[in-house]
Amino acid sequence: MTATTSPNPAEGPLAGLRVLEMGSTVAGPFCGRLLADFGAEVVKIEDPAGDPVRTMGKRFHGKSLYAASIFRNKALLALDLRQTRGREIARDMAQRADVLIENFRPGSLESWGLGYEQLSAVNPGLVMVRISGFGQDGPYSQRAGYGVIGEALSGGPRTQRARPGGGRSAVRERLQLHGALDPSLRQDRLRRQPLRVAPAGIDPQQPLPYG
Repeated sequence: MTATTSPNPAEGPLAGLRVLEMGSTVAGPFCGRLLADFGAEVVKIEDPAGDPVRTMGKRFHGKSLYAASIFRNKALLALDLRQTRGREIARDMAQRADVLIENFRPGSLESWGLGYEQLSAVNPGLVMVRISGFGQDGPYSQRAGYGVIGEALSGGPRTQRARPGGGRSAVRERLQLHGALDPSLRQDRLRRQPLRVAPAGIDPQQPLPYG
């Protein structure tokens, strides 16, 4: 287990909010970055092998600039959730968190004893954000979900000759999620009731035109 830190904004509308991020690549971490940019205290749990986003984009002195933009304003903790000790540490951290963000395949956290029902039982005020390609249940829930898949199913690529870079669908979904989550957090601070937010990656592709 190793940890690194990054300076967090001292002020902002979400200052004092404690966020535990268990996501990887773009979907979960981009959502966590938005909360950090608005002042939340975000701790990102990262697999000891390294988040795949570290291999993406242009590099400077051997390090991914894309990853730097995703990781900014967060504390980073290398933790193996497949190991018992790693899960124990994550569960302890979740008990003190206000928000938990994850974008594993649906059912993964439950298999590790870190699902919504388990964690909300020990932290009744927890807000859990669950991001997946096709939702947490339903016939497509276990299918792999990634930005380009959502874009393809939306029909967007038919309107252009080439797909633009930058994870457009993931960014769209996280921006919409942040807009929905922010008032939920403000309300939850007053009522302290458990809340689960579970968007699907395909959803934000439908109402927005490509081009």
